[in-house]
Amino acid sequence: MPWFDGRIRNLAEFITAFDRGLYQHNGSYLYVNCGLGVTGQRIRLNTPREILLIETQTAAAQRAA
Repeated sequence: MPWFDGRIRNLAEFITAFDRGLYQHNGSYLYVNCGLGVTGQRIRLNTPREILLIETQTAAAQRAA
């Protein structure tokens, strides 16, 4: 479903403001990925499957690195 600006859109954009990517608010982070499967209707349009690995570390470990 190409849009006027040339960017390919997905259906989640019409449901929520947090459709995919990294979001930050008041020092908190939220990462939304596209996932592996489907919810409800078995359809995926312009949304590739995705597996994400997030590695976290303490501030002390980050300073030591």
